[in-house]
Amino acid sequence: MKIQQKFLLLLISVALPPLIVLFFFHHQTMNQLGETIGTKTQEMLIQDEREFLQKTVDDYSRILKKDKEILETALRVQAREIERRLARPPSADQDQVAKFPEAFTGKKQAGMTLTGKHMRQTRPRGHPPVWVDYDHQVWFTPRGVDREALKEELDSLATLGKTYRFVYRLHPDHIYWQQTSLESGLLSFYPAHSSFPEGYDPRQEAWYRQAKRNQSLTWVMTEDPVTKVLTEVAALPVSTPDGAFAGVTSITLVNTGLYSLKIPKTWAQHVQVMLVRYGTQSDRPGERFQIFTHQASNLPGSLMTSQSERASTYKPAANEKALQKILADLLAEESGVQQIHHQGQNLLIAFGSHGPNETFPVIILPYEPIIAQATKIKTLVGDQTAKYLTLTGGVFVGATLFSILLALYSSRSVTHPVRQLQNATNALAGGSFETRVSISSGDELQELGDIVNDMGPMLLENQRMRQALTVAEKAQQYLLPERSPRFEGYDISGLSVYSDETGGDYYDFMDIPEDTNSLGIVIGDVSGHGIGAALLMASARGALRAYVSLQPGSLVKTLTMLNTHLIKDTREGQFLTLFYGLLEVGQNRLGWVSAGHEPALWFRKRTGTIVELPNTGMPLGIMPEAAFEEGGPISLENGDLVLIATDGIRETRNPKGEIFGLGRLQQLLIEHSHLTTRELCRKIVAVLKDYRQGTVQEDDVTMVIIKVRAEEYSG
Repeated sequence: MKIQQKFLLLLISVALPPLIVLFFFHHQTMNQLGETIGTKTQEMLIQDEREFLQKTVDDYSRILKKDKEILETALRVQAREIERRLARPPSADQDQVAKFPEAFTGKKQAGMTLTGKHMRQTRPRGHPPVWVDYDHQVWFTPRGVDREALKEELDSLATLGKTYRFVYRLHPDHIYWQQTSLESGLLSFYPAHSSFPEGYDPRQEAWYRQAKRNQSLTWVMTEDPVTKVLTEVAALPVSTPDGAFAGVTSITLVNTGLYSLKIPKTWAQHVQVMLVRYGTQSDRPGERFQIFTHQASNLPGSLMTSQSERASTYKPAANEKALQKILADLLAEESGVQQIHHQGQNLLIAFGSHGPNETFPVIILPYEPIIAQATKIKTLVGDQTAKYLTLTGGVFVGATLFSILLALYSSRSVTHPVRQLQNATNALAGGSFETRVSISSGDELQELGDIVNDMGPMLLENQRMRQALTVAEKAQQYLLPERSPRFEGYDISGLSVYSDETGGDYYDFMDIPEDTNSLGIVIGDVSGHGIGAALLMASARGALRAYVSLQPGSLVKTLTMLNTHLIKDTREGQFLTLFYGLLEVGQNRLGWVSAGHEPALWFRKRTGTIVELPNTGMPLGIMPEAAFEEGGPISLENGDLVLIATDGIRETRNPKGEIFGLGRLQQLLIEHSHLTTRELCRKIVAVLKDYRQGTVQEDDVTMVIIKVRAEEYSG
């Protein structure tokens, strides 16, 4: 018996008994059904909203972290340019005349302008503007500092305004001020203005003191002394050429609002959204909230109360215990969605992931807008049930006859589309992606048919995408050296591990024309990773090989030509850091040019110490007029190691968000310097994998290791 006949008999046999039972028990059943529909709908809506809230705060947390990485990179570029100026003779640029605040007192003088973000916060009302000049930097000295004694530093930093303007253009929506305060008392400030407060000394500011104490990049939330608004300051120490502490350079940030946090229109009148910092300065967890910005004037239901109007610091309201389970997740630095009951109101509170002293989003949403639709459905079901019961007796006989006729029609209308769907799915499974069905039943079967029709092109596109990624991955692997170079008395190896199918890291070994005793060693890191980074990497590799053949003995000219080439190929925000070294095998010497790349590490076997080979220029593809200098050469001795790597090693993170760091890498080189370079490359990759503890590799890892006069080489 065919399925159509079975289906017909089944419909007839099961249709009549339910109709009879329905006649006697319809009232109770419909009431229970309405209650169940309302309850289940409410549960599904709440679950959907919880998942949407979680995804929303997680996505925005990732945006905040990405912005932070970009700004930290900009700050490091700013610091490198300052140290480069301090290390070279004073500038001869006569256009850069030293200007102090008194030169910017006229509001309408040339260059001065008003902006929407440089507004003073005064009490009780009023936001007077600060006149600024984006074309110049301004110098400032605290009371008691002799300006004449600072002439050499003024001349050295005379052209610093160009660097400020370049860094500002990288992220104009967030950058508020840029400043460099030297230990001598000299302050360089951008954009220029004349509104420094009485008695101001930047060396006493929290960002200066903490960066000086930490000797590393430091984030501080503080009140801006000029405008009195709450800001974040990223500060980084700078050093003199001999490595001594010279001062601190910083970028002051002001949040422009929740510009990329998308909130559904149905929430607009009910939701509370804010950016919060959960600091670690207080011993009492409830007093660590600092609200950076929010979209409404009051927190819902007085959930929190302000401690400091100026600092926007909040703590839980008096006798409020509902936040304790949320505080537990905040202490664990995890994102989450919590339900609490506060002052007779049920609330959903979603908060993003964060690290210590990091900003994260918080969304507070009442239950009522979520369950309003479910309540409406329950009411509608109840009304329709009452009306339907009055008609049940009259239509019972007609429904019985109609069910028999409907069974005859339904058996055909169901089984035929089912057969089409079965044949189509079998064809798709066999790789026939052009298969289509034609179903016009106007119900879920038609919708399912539309889905099947859409699946063919999607599966075909997915297959093409996978094939393209496979080809791209193989093509990029072909660009890496097939084997390591072999020179008597040397052990040299390279390794690259990508975080995606393709990446932006690469390394290369290049023969120098007409010089068989020299070897070019290159390692580069394109910002970002994936297809775009891989394409730029391939372009840079081809251009570099061509320029080496044109300028075989000049490192500086080669990188200058490559920078000019990349300026045309890179889009805004994309750049390439690159280390290009020239190893003179016969003389055991290594010279290099480093365009903003991670410093190479030189392990000296005789002393057991590690020396950093510093940068000699800024990253490629950013500024056409970028200048580069040659480092070294250094003289290598028996047993010495040189590690040239990308920042993917040092910035590898464990599940707690802690980076692997330079110290661990240096200790790893010292402890395993006896290994061959190939073994040492694999050892570093294995240690990084153990450090991640199962978390995803976030960045490409690439390295080249040179070892002098190693014993037996297994490679």
